[in-house]
Amino acid sequence: MSFFSLQYFQGKCQKLSCYPGRVLLKGKCNVFISFTGSKIYNIAFKANVRLIEGQMELDKDQLFQNIISFFTIDLFYDPGLKFHILQYYYQTDEVCREVVTLSESDSIMLTVFMKIIIWNKNWENPVNLNEVEDRLYNASLKKGSFGNFSFEYFDDVKAWFLPISGKMSPSRQFCITRLESINQYNSRPGVDITKLLFCPQISLSPHEFTPSNDGMQIFVTSLNRTFYHNEFFQDENNTVRVCASTFLDAYTSQKSGSQSGKHTDHFSLKVLTILSTSVSLISLVITFFVYCFLKKLRTIPGQNLMCFIGALFFAQLSFLLKDFFMENSNACTALGILNYYFWLSIFTCSSVCCIHMFRVFVCDSRFYDNFLCNSTIIVYSVYAYITPLLLVFISIGCHVSISPTHTTGFGGSTCFIDDKETQLYSFILPISLLCFVNFVLFSVTFHKIHSAPTMENTHCRNDLSIYLKLFLLTGTTWVFQIIDGLFPISPFSYLVTVLNGSQGFYIMISFVFNRRVKSMFEDKGVLDKLHLKKFKKSRSSGGTQLHQKITMSENVC
Repeated sequence: MSFFSLQYFQGKCQKLSCYPGRVLLKGKCNVFISFTGSKIYNIAFKANVRLIEGQMELDKDQLFQNIISFFTIDLFYDPGLKFHILQYYYQTDEVCREVVTLSESDSIMLTVFMKIIIWNKNWENPVNLNEVEDRLYNASLKKGSFGNFSFEYFDDVKAWFLPISGKMSPSRQFCITRLESINQYNSRPGVDITKLLFCPQISLSPHEFTPSNDGMQIFVTSLNRTFYHNEFFQDENNTVRVCASTFLDAYTSQKSGSQSGKHTDHFSLKVLTILSTSVSLISLVITFFVYCFLKKLRTIPGQNLMCFIGALFFAQLSFLLKDFFMENSNACTALGILNYYFWLSIFTCSSVCCIHMFRVFVCDSRFYDNFLCNSTIIVYSVYAYITPLLLVFISIGCHVSISPTHTTGFGGSTCFIDDKETQLYSFILPISLLCFVNFVLFSVTFHKIHSAPTMENTHCRNDLSIYLKLFLLTGTTWVFQIIDGLFPISPFSYLVTVLNGSQGFYIMISFVFNRRVKSMFEDKGVLDKLHLKKFKKSRSSGGTQLHQKITMSENVC
């Protein structure tokens, strides 16, 4: 039941609510209708049991009866109050032992789940729900002594799974003892005795969490935290509710970095990412303008490289800008779509390089006239930039039509794809397929070139050099990134961050700071104007038919 208190979380107001049948009064959730004839409850906890004195061997059923006796002591405050166990499941930490040994030093752990019904033997005196539910909750978390036994009860999420484990598998296999009464009340659902009964709650929409297959837990992406069965409940419209205090604790912990070591690692990686990416962006701009200035560099492979540089520049720029936008905002969603598009473009551009290399060296395609070269560049550019655009439309269309919330699937806390399943099918699988195709084309081409001995000594292997460098850049760094994602933060994470963030710097070193580019600047007199020492021009040597084919292609295209 809703009420009119609001709480501010994650940059927006959250409307608080209580468990169904309860209302907020002075900051607490109280039962709306305080009295009833009978009520069914589900209770789950873990019990640590030991002897106060001596040593004893005890049958598990006897031990369970003592646990129940200690649990129900507080329910006998009203002599007219009665209860009956409709179902129970319990499991010991001993492997399928019927008899357990207890002493002062040797304790036993029992995981317990019960479904009980409570009523008043005098039906004219209804059950006080506020009193009963408070006592049941406190009983599942209490500790003390009963006879010669010492008990300590505490919350345990595994206890809520006992009915599922007991029904899906043979009980003896998992040492689960169970009993189900056959009566009219057993099929009725019970109210779970958890903190959710008493705490003010906030609602999470479907795009904010990912449920498990069995529905017994959810993962909240913005908090990087899993909520278990006893920490949430399913509400209408596929939303869930969690305790506001639990959510706030997790949110505060994440933002303040209560885990100082982990926070320091994340902060260090973030700073390193910003620095390396900034250097990369500057390097990409320099490389792009060098290729614009030197016409001889603008061959088909060179123009492919310029397309790749453009895609990488905007992908890294959008990646940096995402931290300046509020989570789940429209700007964050738009930036996520652009980020997705340009990262896909990087891989389609690298795919173009492998396709062109395959055509030149394996299929013996010739590009001798300007018209053919220009039309080829146009076709390559359309493929490199239109294909990712189609994937963007397909991804958004599928998510809008399939998702219960009819959202685009972009944005969230990362300003990217906010759903793991969508990430798999719309991002990871396409780039994996492109990488595989690139690897096959590159391997076939490399074998073809390697089988031509005269290629080893020619200076006109610029095409191959461009392809090889791009292949290693786009392939190796992503392999390292995937490997790093499988493990916690380590020194290897810093290496991967530098490798991925500095791709533009490596491109500048590889394609600008070399003798060939210096020679072209020298021909234009740029080095003379800058008073730099000229490098001795390298002399070209003769080549085979394959060498002549590449030289003609380079000079024209």
